[in-house]
Amino acid sequence: MIELKITVNDAADLTKELTAVYEKVVGEPMAKVYPEANAVEHKKEPKATKKTEPKAEPKVEEVSEEDVKAEVVKEEPKQETLPVDVPSVEEVRAAVKEACDTKEDKQELKAFLESIKLDKVSNANGGQRLAIMDWVKSRA
Repeated sequence: MIELKITVNDAADLTKELTAVYEKVVGEPMAKVYPEANAVEHKKEPKATKKTEPKAEPKVEEVSEEDVKAEVVKEEPKQETLPVDVPSVEEVRAAVKEACDTKEDKQELKAFLESIKLDKVSNANGGQRLAIMDWVKSRA
């Protein structure tokens, strides 16, 4: 698989670049394989009477297959490696109930849950459950 990045200023340049790339890849002119491609009439844009800046040449960058694979590997999310002894949700809930006796304790728990981006204990994933258990142990 080859990925191409083409930068052009207008549609005519794009057509030229695509035709050139097609000829390089297939080995035959596009008009020979697709005769209807020549039948399409392109409207000519009226030329401006003002001086215009010289057109920049289109840039074509070939990106190798290894580069594409390297980018894909970087985008995959890393999974957390957790110890085998992650407490269950029920164990965490029981420990939190024991640690939070007063209204002040419950407010501190709520602030801690917000700091780990969690709304309630029962929605915690493995890493968050470990963090909650560490918080409970630090309060004891």
